Amino acid sequence: MAVVKFKNGTVGTVEGTINVDPKKLEETLYVFGKNGTVKVGGTSTNNIDVWNFADATESDAGTASMEEATSNIYGSGHTSLFADMIDAIEYYRTPYVDAFAGVMQ
Repeated sequence: MAVVKFKNGTVGTVEGTINVDPKKLEETLYVFGKNGTVKVGGTSTNNIDVWNFADATESDAGTASMEEATSNIYGSGHTSLFADMIDAIEYYRTPYVDAFAGVMQ
């Protein structure tokens, strides 16, 4: 478990375990915030089970039931991120996740 304090003073917790049997338990990631909640679950965190925000728009409809097909418990890993980066380079556009997104400020 870790306690995280953000620049704006907000405090969050991170809990995790590696002591699970992948055939019986799913991986789950919850994000709770002031204006919304997200739950990503499934055997390889490949399903968006909850997508609930105070400022939801029409484009949010259906997000809570999105699933990515996977062939194993490890899912697709970073394959989609690599594909997006290659596409961004080929078409001279900004990738969906750039280097700045990975920098803690």
